[in-house]
Amino acid sequence: ITALGLASGGLRAGTITNLDTGQGSGVNTASDPTWNILSATFGNTSGPAVLIGDPIWGAAPAGSHWIATDPFPADSGGSQYAAGTYSYITTFAGDTGILSFALKADNEVTVRLNGNVLLSWGDSGGVLPTGWATFSPLQTITSGFKPSNTLELDVENNGAYTGALLVGGFTATPEPATWPLPLVGLALVLCGRWKAQKSLLS
Repeated sequence: ITALGLASGGLRAGTITNLDTGQGSGVNTASDPTWNILSATFGNTSGPAVLIGDPIWGAAPAGSHWIATDPFPADSGGSQYAAGTYSYITTFAGDTGILSFALKADNEVTVRLNGNVLLSWGDSGGVLPTGWATFSPLQTITSGFKPSNTLELDVENNGAYTGALLVGGFTATPEPATWPLPLVGLALVLCGRWKAQKSLLS
């Protein structure tokens, strides 16, 4: 599995990692730069996820696209997906920070951070349109991170079409352990200025 969109040296404090689906330049090709296929019941079973243009679930926000494992899965006469689980994965660096996202999926999706469930959204029975018609509530995650993190989407499909759309990002923040040195430096500067002012006044 390839780490997507991240430098090998990791993130600097305050760097934002875009985790949106479909940040590539084209659609209907296996070219998504953010998400890799972890496993699938139909279509590609590895490699980059496929960007979908104008699916039956409704257009994605500007700059994003739905993803799936095969081109044209939601167009009229397109691929009919087998029922089962379709899993996608991405990685990002930063053991402290804020992860925020909202997502849609057909039919139901479970989001895992480092193997731990963050959210399940939709209807695995394929009856209710909640999962694909409405974005999940915005999720704001502030714990559970490691120096190298995995974010996984496990999409349960009841048959016919399937896809996922996530809009979000991760903002890394400095660890408290990295604060003392800058604070010591600032204290020394302030102390020097106070001594200089004191000598001028005496």
